[in-house]
Amino acid sequence: MKGKTLGGIFWGIMVCLLGGCSGSAEIRLDEVPKETTYGRVVLKGEVMGESVKVRIKIKEGTREQVVAEFKPSYRVEGNKYKWESSVPVLKFGENEVVTEVVSHKGEVLSRKKVKIRRRSPAIFAAIIGVYQYEYKGFAGKCRYVRNDCEAFYRYITKYLGVNPKRVLRLYGKGATVRNIRHLLGVELPRRVQKDDFVFIYWAGLGATESLRSNHQARYFLGVRARPDRLYSRSISWREIKQVLIPKIGVRRVVMIADIAFDTTADVDPRWQRAVTISQSSKFVALAGARRGELEELLLKTSGYGIAFIMPQALSYEDASLRHKGAKKKGAGVFTYYVLQGMRGKADGAGGGRRDGIVGLMELLSYLHTLKGIPDNLRPVQELYVNGEMFVGGKRQHEAKP
Repeated sequence: MKGKTLGGIFWGIMVCLLGGCSGSAEIRLDEVPKETTYGRVVLKGEVMGESVKVRIKIKEGTREQVVAEFKPSYRVEGNKYKWESSVPVLKFGENEVVTEVVSHKGEVLSRKKVKIRRRSPAIFAAIIGVYQYEYKGFAGKCRYVRNDCEAFYRYITKYLGVNPKRVLRLYGKGATVRNIRHLLGVELPRRVQKDDFVFIYWAGLGATESLRSNHQARYFLGVRARPDRLYSRSISWREIKQVLIPKIGVRRVVMIADIAFDTTADVDPRWQRAVTISQSSKFVALAGARRGELEELLLKTSGYGIAFIMPQALSYEDASLRHKGAKKKGAGVFTYYVLQGMRGKADGAGGGRRDGIVGLMELLSYLHTLKGIPDNLRPVQELYVNGEMFVGGKRQHEAKP
């Protein structure tokens, strides 16, 4: 009797291992995207069980439509398999996706539900202002960075009509290297989709460090930066260009930075957004476009790519300038003219069409032909652009017929 009992347990275990036991299979999903702008989304995970299939359904009301069914083939170990599948998400709004483990007899052994929202492409923005530096040697620098950041925020939200919930801001004492990396490398990528359009604005101090290899490293200084701690308390231009911007993962990015990498003889150094450690350069990076009234126009552009636009050397402040909508005077000169151009003054520059929309090349032409500014403020550019990209324009009531 005892032998028969042990034999029954043995065969029961074997049946379970072969997928005939309802408790022997389990499905696990990797992190599922909460939303998408595209008509498909990739789901992946692991399944436990032998001779089982993964079945994926889209729930439509009370009905469930099967969109994929397959047997996972990549064995991790034992009876654990990895799986991956591209799933159509066609309905705008909330979609309920059901994943199941099915036995060879068609019995559902395990089941999970997830909700994925499909939305239209949108504009997002990250605004970074670094001015409350802890190092005493930087005292008095960047007096009007907060004004510039607020002016850029008004341009994005009130002028373009972007939802303020899509704008991330980091100012003052919180603008540490750790927080900036988290904002650009973690929080922003979590919110955006490939077809979205991202504006990044950064104002603060820059510096250049001469290395033992006879090369130079250019830095965007964090709030805790010191001349002898540039690497650990700043973010290099190389990291921004080669790591953080690609990490965001969208096809269109406009980055505008009002900083310099060294001081020059053009303006009193007290007003310049740079510390002298080596040679200088200041950049604005623009890349592609995408949302009220003007936002929709920017989103319809077909161009994409990345463009890096760098003034020859100079970044400084002017106490007499006032941003549109600002209560107080004081602005970074480069930011002031970039916003002027994007608000419509660059429309038609360089022989472009006067159609109320500011294209990337029109903005560059406008900045090149400005009068009454130092030559070192005029930009040089490095473009990787396919098609026409828009960066701003005139409001409907402001555009001339």
